Amino acid sequence: MKTLESIRKKGSKRKVRKFNAPKMLGKECGNEFQSSYPIEESSGTFTSHNLIMYFGDVEYHEENFSKDSCFLDILAICKKFIDVYSIGFKVTDGDGRLLKGDQDVMIMLKEHEMEKDIPVYLEKDEMGKPLSFRLPHDDLNLGSCSYVKPKVINVRISGDLRADKKVLVEGDVIDGNEKVSIAQLFITSSKEFINENGLEAIILPKTGRKEFELPQEAVGEYLIAKYVPVNVDGKIGDSVYVVSDVCVENSNRRKVRGKNKNKAVALLQGGKKLNITFYKKRAVSDNHKSWSRHLGKIVRDRRICPVRVQTWKDISQSDKNHM
Repeated sequence: MKTLESIRKKGSKRKVRKFNAPKMLGKECGNEFQSSYPIEESSGTFTSHNLIMYFGDVEYHEENFSKDSCFLDILAICKKFIDVYSIGFKVTDGDGRLLKGDQDVMIMLKEHEMEKDIPVYLEKDEMGKPLSFRLPHDDLNLGSCSYVKPKVINVRISGDLRADKKVLVEGDVIDGNEKVSIAQLFITSSKEFINENGLEAIILPKTGRKEFELPQEAVGEYLIAKYVPVNVDGKIGDSVYVVSDVCVENSNRRKVRGKNKNKAVALLQGGKKLNITFYKKRAVSDNHKSWSRHLGKIVRDRRICPVRVQTWKDISQSDKNHM
């Protein structure tokens, strides 16, 4: 097995050629390809392969790469060349296809079951993201995989807890890159949560953006959100539940008029005025609406001009001056 030290010695550079499958080499030469590696007679396939990782002009050989190996093993080899926790990178097979998880590795092994050497290519990718989780053993000799289940923390329900309104279920997935995590909503009459048994599901499980519209049947009940973390490798973590602080309310509230802010007047700087044009004792032109709203605000202010006042003599001189 070649070591990085021997490969990186001066004068040991070699040009890496694009990998061609043995069958293709045989077709190009016009002859049937004869393998120089021993193939198991029972099945005609290799159970163990020699994984060759190319990084620029450097190559690394990993023996005994088999169906028991996984994508984490490949990531551990990548760590020999670059800091996978701070540098974006991508790994491709001999056909240029990206390797992103265990399923891709399984397909690669299946397609190369008749070949001893399997090439993979490591490249830095400025647009890519570094690993957001730690490798299980975090050393150079990972060996067989020891899967780390994803975890979710800070599960929360946000939004308007009223019928026919939408709420969002969110959580922070750690120990893995989140891909298709699942969320579901239940209702309960008690805020005390014991387990999922007996809970009434009001909405089917949902992936992607976990936004739910609350049905009328949820009115008067507490919401329970179930969050199941799933990472890019398809590994499923433990479910986490969270209960809403308040019950769902009915959305049929009486709509009332908002506060008269009259920003055109309120935002005037000191000494500045709005020009008002009067025609036949009525305000007209551009600022007539601001004038009308300002009068309405004064009339409705009980501290200045109470509505029930009958005559001007009932209003103090200071209030008159203010108006």
